[in-house]
Amino acid sequence: MFDDFLFITQKKVEKLVRRYYECHFMTRDEVDIPFEGLLPDVHTSYLLSSLMNLPVSYESLDASGPWLVFWILHSLELLAVKISEDLSSKVISYLKSCQSKSGGFGGGPDQLPHLAPTYAAVAALCILKKNEAFEIIDRENLCKFFAKCFQSDGSFTMHDGGETDIRGVYCALSVCRLLNLKFKSEKITSIDRWISECQTYEGGFGATPSCEAHGGYTFCGLASYSMLYDLKNANGENFQKKSFPNIDLPKLMKWVSYKQMSFEGGFQGRTNKLVDACYSFWQGAVFPLLYSLNRKLDSSIANFTFDTNALEQYILICCQKPTGGFIDKPGKNRDLYHTAYALSGLSITKGEMTKNSNDSDDEDFIPLKLTDPVINITPEAIENAVSLKMSHLAASDVKDPYENELFRKLTGPNDVGDDPSVVHHYLKLWHDFKNAQGRKFENFDDEKKRFLIFVDNYHKIQHHNLQYKLGLSTFTMAVNQFADKEPHEICCGGLKPRDTEKKCCGKIYTVLTPKRENAGYDPFILE
Repeated sequence: MFDDFLFITQKKVEKLVRRYYECHFMTRDEVDIPFEGLLPDVHTSYLLSSLMNLPVSYESLDASGPWLVFWILHSLELLAVKISEDLSSKVISYLKSCQSKSGGFGGGPDQLPHLAPTYAAVAALCILKKNEAFEIIDRENLCKFFAKCFQSDGSFTMHDGGETDIRGVYCALSVCRLLNLKFKSEKITSIDRWISECQTYEGGFGATPSCEAHGGYTFCGLASYSMLYDLKNANGENFQKKSFPNIDLPKLMKWVSYKQMSFEGGFQGRTNKLVDACYSFWQGAVFPLLYSLNRKLDSSIANFTFDTNALEQYILICCQKPTGGFIDKPGKNRDLYHTAYALSGLSITKGEMTKNSNDSDDEDFIPLKLTDPVINITPEAIENAVSLKMSHLAASDVKDPYENELFRKLTGPNDVGDDPSVVHHYLKLWHDFKNAQGRKFENFDDEKKRFLIFVDNYHKIQHHNLQYKLGLSTFTMAVNQFADKEPHEICCGGLKPRDTEKKCCGKIYTVLTPKRENAGYDPFILE
């Protein structure tokens, strides 16, 4: 039997959608008015005004500040709108105020760090594609925050002591991909296993094992698998089809295909639910993800896509507001969330059209940039963050000739880490330290040697709190104490060489020999 309420509301939605379609097609057929398609100018105006001044109706989203910024910036990047320097600076300043001293970003200034706004904040900073945006991210404490959220079963809590669901896995993996943070192999395996347990008998994924299949959670699960594949390959491991325990790909394909509504053309999020424009992305992106995974796994499962024309018409005819912005469905008000994911869904639609056709008319009809179906920002923004081609950082802040040479020599697998932004961070500390002490070096090799010792000592001070144990008031004073010591000569209790274990001040201290992995100590690996 039908659920009376669901049946009635579904018919109401269909009636409204029919009215939109009839008005659109019949009017234009009679008077030969061409369909304008996407209206980028009005959307741009709506988004830019929202970035500066939100209406009072958004007060309830006070704990979603980074999300509001991300929705606006992502929409603007898809529309190919360049953000002014002034606006970029204000965005960076605001997101910096949302960053917790303990790592991660909260929903607003002085709020607890949470994985969801952490993803939104980092993605928004990547969209800006500015060095100063990357520099505000506290990568080291971010790793500590992730470590607190990681659970032994492979799941993540959304915040320290919070709820567990599949969004946490996706947000953590996405940020790690953008910032080149790493996972140990055993963590990857446990994450892989936990996600597989979230697939339901229907074929989609739920928030946690035994929960109902849902479009948003299905996207998070499949996108996470895509990133896990790349992580395992980066670790030199073979990630074959058997690495997907209990994942029924044919059932997933069938489930997501049935989520596209036969009359409306848009997607629903769950079985027996109403159409919603936001699922244009959450469900629509599953198709290119499946296509990509099938190719990576050499799967024999046939490739297919959704009805791109039907989805395009639902978004542009039924959900696009002439004054700017997009709505959930006819009868609803516009908002930034549905604007972002309707545009993301249109971008996915454009990608699917391009993949399956050589007709350039579709590209002209949807004047949008393509979005990455995994991270949901443009490939250009991801490449800027991941490619690590940031060598110009050194020249902008570092004046010492040896320091520029250090940057060039140390970018790549080395004793500091393989991320130029990390190397640059240490070079800035090193530059300030040298100036404070008036230190000069005879040649490059001598400076490189002392710089690497400086980095090792930096971690000893930071990780083992030596600054306070030795009664030193500043970090520079602490580093100066160790400036001429080799790494093996320093222990927690003092400055003289000691045995591996020896009593000092009534306690046992061990010599702090930094971990060496992949030819270098990497402080940004999740232990």
